[in-house]
Amino acid sequence: MHIKKNVIYVALIIILSSVPYISIFKNEFVWDDPKFITWAGAKDFSDSYNFFKGEVPEGHGGVYRPLRSIFYIISYKLWKLNPLGYHFQSILIHLTSTVLVYFIAVNITNNSVIGFMSAILFGVNPIHTETITSITGSFDVIGVIFFFISFYL
Repeated sequence: MHIKKNVIYVALIIILSSVPYISIFKNEFVWDDPKFITWAGAKDFSDSYNFFKGEVPEGHGGVYRPLRSIFYIISYKLWKLNPLGYHFQSILIHLTSTVLVYFIAVNITNNSVIGFMSAILFGVNPIHTETITSITGSFDVIGVIFFFISFYL
């Protein structure tokens, strides 16, 4: 019964947290998106060593995010220059972090209703709009996922 309740809560979290962001699928690239995506398109996994040395697109010096650069390459291999794929990925990243909030809250409180409410508040909070609608912003949330997994474990 406990597993069934979790499945229902997770399904509701995914549905309810997706609704506010459905409209992003019609968006094109914005801000730094084209610069980072075309930069990643010119790279290969053999360039990974340079990412750990601090290589970033021109004009973004002083930013050290080697794992994010690797995720740019993976995403470019999947989506090329198709904004729809990147927006799908952004929502998937957001939903993953939201579901992790649910499991963390349930683990801390031992109450699935509190976990559900916490995840919904996190999932539909308008503060996430920029990181979900801006493709380059969503790559930063991958770090949040790693943090949430570490915290949960």
